[in-house]
Amino acid sequence: MKFNLYGRNKSFVIVIVGLSMIGGVFVTASSYTSQASQTALIQTEQEAEVKAEQEAKARIEQETLAKAAQEAKAKVEQEAKAKVEQEAKAKVEQEAKAKVEQEAKVKAEQEAKVKSDQKAKAISKVVATSPAVSQMVAIKGFKNPVFSNSSQVFLVTANGISTSYGIGSQYEKINGTWKKISEFAVRLGSNGMSYNRLQNSNKTPAGVLNILSAFGVAGNPGSNYAYHKVTANDYWDSNSGSPTYNRMISSNIGGDLEHLIDYQTPYKYALVTDWNNSQIPNKGAAIFIHVNGTGATGSCISLPESNMVSLMKWMSPSKNPKVLIVPNSDLENYFY
Repeated sequence: MKFNLYGRNKSFVIVIVGLSMIGGVFVTASSYTSQASQTALIQTEQEAEVKAEQEAKARIEQETLAKAAQEAKAKVEQEAKAKVEQEAKAKVEQEAKAKVEQEAKVKAEQEAKVKSDQKAKAISKVVATSPAVSQMVAIKGFKNPVFSNSSQVFLVTANGISTSYGIGSQYEKINGTWKKISEFAVRLGSNGMSYNRLQNSNKTPAGVLNILSAFGVAGNPGSNYAYHKVTANDYWDSNSGSPTYNRMISSNIGGDLEHLIDYQTPYKYALVTDWNNSQIPNKGAAIFIHVNGTGATGSCISLPESNMVSLMKWMSPSKNPKVLIVPNSDLENYFY
């Protein structure tokens, strides 16, 4: 049996060649696939690296911004704290300075008041121990227009506005000439006098006053003004805003009242001035001229009983008497 080896070999060769080609294609395809995968992997790694760098950069920027914000906040807080501390320190220093100045001012005023009181007291003693004015002394007189229709002036002067010691002088115009007819020591409010006197200030009102009436625990000693003898039902109303503010009343309405009969010595004899007769709230009430008590007054003018009686007998409504209360430094505004 003969075989056609050539023909079979040829077929074999063809098969081998075919398989080789297929294998080449497979190898080529595999090689391409491997290269593509490697390229994709490199690209992925690069993208991951870029992303990581971007994230790191963003994180660094964020941390930097956060740190800057914290530093800025800390700086603002520190500056605010320093400002508050500085303001607090300045306030404390200012308050301490104000306190020292106030204490120095109060001390100076107290020393001035003590000095003024001592001087006024010395003058008062001289006046009190001097012989009474036996002859009327002629003077130039009172130049202020408020005295143009008056022929009697009770002048009260003090050596300073804060002293409670003063001098009372009676002046009368006789035949066109002002003459001093009497002089004696008086007491004022414990805090001196004031041109803008307010209630409970313990200051005698400075300026020019008129006399309205008279009263007393004792009987009328010879006053030329309408005189009321005090009873147990009489009160002086010092309730600011009351309809009877700064008036004598005959019942106890409560509040800020003076039970007149309780003041046996000072209100033995008294003259009522027109201070705040218009009843302006808080301007004050019960400003009298009365007999001396035990020391300074609340806000009135007090004098020895003998001088008080003489004053009441001397003052005459027909002569339109005025009461002038001033520190010596202001006397030139009223007196030649």
